[in-house]
Amino acid sequence: MANQECLRFLKEVLSEVNDPNDEKAVYENLEKRFAEGKKIYGFGHAVLRVEDPRATVQYELGEKICPDSPIFRMAVTMRKVGTEFLKKQPKVSNPYPNVDAVSGSLLTSVGLTDDNYYTVLFGLSRCVGISAQIVYERLEARNGKGTPIVRPKYLYSGPVRDNK
Repeated sequence: MANQECLRFLKEVLSEVNDPNDEKAVYENLEKRFAEGKKIYGFGHAVLRVEDPRATVQYELGEKICPDSPIFRMAVTMRKVGTEFLKKQPKVSNPYPNVDAVSGSLLTSVGLTDDNYYTVLFGLSRCVGISAQIVYERLEARNGKGTPIVRPKYLYSGPVRDNK
């Protein structure tokens, strides 16, 4: 959902600014939004206090696969201008882009224009990562011995649920 909101935000700013490379116009747009109490999507992270490394990789990827896409160019401009703007706001503790700031623009730029699928794609990527971790734990860890099956030390003794 977050990358969908970020994509809508980027599209809205793009429609108001027209030129995704116009840093001054984008900055002024952010000032106006902030003054009106509107949200600025795609910045901050619950744990990180730097740019999300996943976002960094995606910006680099975008420069290779869709460097001229207007929505991706807006994400790039927002990366610079949004960070500069948010650093000046006293209540903002993390002014750096997160992965949602750019992922939607990439998906749109490569032809996945129906953003209803974005959350599903995010979930699938998590499944692939977890699967890779399990394969590693079973085959590679401890010099190929794998990790043992996790066996709980305690037996559950709570109420039994009737599955009828």
